[in-house]
Amino acid sequence: MGERRSFAGVSLDYDAICLPPSICLSYEPLSSKIESFMHNPKINRPQMVLKDFMEGKSKTRVIVNLRNPSAFSQTQNMKNIKVRHNLEKSINTAQERVIDALDPSQVHITNKFRYIFGFSAEVSLKGL
Repeated sequence: MGERRSFAGVSLDYDAICLPPSICLSYEPLSSKIESFMHNPKINRPQMVLKDFMEGKSKTRVIVNLRNPSAFSQTQNMKNIKVRHNLEKSINTAQERVIDALDPSQVHITNKFRYIFGFSAEVSLKGL
């Protein structure tokens, strides 16, 4: 729902203000963005993840877990160098596919795991 504000005697209703079409400023309250993330099933332990934002910080650190491919078996022999190499290659491909789709101004990758389908990052609320 938009807000009603008065400026120079003119009352306006808006959800966002777009100056030139390429620049839009959202007026959605920060608390409602955080609240929507509190109920997002993709976020484990949202109170911990969102704590920094609730304290007014602009970024927080997260671990992003990727889904294991259906062909991946956790019963593989990790002592075998070929198995480890193939696993590492599969993980790197999955990581890059996701990372390449992220906005680097909102998400800074801090670590890419070698044998776990995931990575860690420092993210803004928008990046989350």
